[in-house]
Amino acid sequence: MSHASRLWLCGLLGASACQEYSVFGPDREVIDVVSPNGQVDDGLGDPPNWADCASGFVGSYTNLSANDPANDDPEWAPEDPRDVDWWDEVDFERYDPSLDFGATWWPLDEGLEGDPEHYVVRWRGWIRSYSATELQLVFGVVGDGWILLDQEVRHAVLGQDTFEPETVTLPVAAGQIPIDVRYAHRGGHSGFRLRVTGGDLIWCYPEL
Repeated sequence: MSHASRLWLCGLLGASACQEYSVFGPDREVIDVVSPNGQVDDGLGDPPNWADCASGFVGSYTNLSANDPANDDPEWAPEDPRDVDWWDEVDFERYDPSLDFGATWWPLDEGLEGDPEHYVVRWRGWIRSYSATELQLVFGVVGDGWILLDQEVRHAVLGQDTFEPETVTLPVAAGQIPIDVRYAHRGGHSGFRLRVTGGDLIWCYPEL
């Protein structure tokens, strides 16, 4: 009998209540025990240690040149940012304690053609709510912006050419919820603001 086919069942009484058994196929051959599936890598990181974590996001920044395919039609943007590959390549990552960058925000200038006008950013973090509540925030972008909660697009601003932040209210269920914020700037003026104004929530930097 191979070691991989040996299993143990333990009751509530401790080790003395453990029983070894094996799994057999229809012809009495021993069926090897397989390891459980690992966690699927969704790019959102694991829930943080809520007792000791920094409030903020991990920001993944990507510079685009003027002739990048993402800029072929700057007036078009997907309803779901995961439908395009704009965030696949990352130039650098950093800790962003706040996403209130305001107007005329140019985070990348590497001398590429069209710099600093073309770039995309993805921010990841976690929020925790002990009861159902409403996440209230001010959200404003020049370009395209998305807010995803628990991998669902909950709010989007597409093709915005002026910086006009708006108040957004999103119902949130109790639990640990990953937040994924995307921003695409593909020409013209710039600006980005996400500022939390209400909701009984804890914000934490993800454990990637």
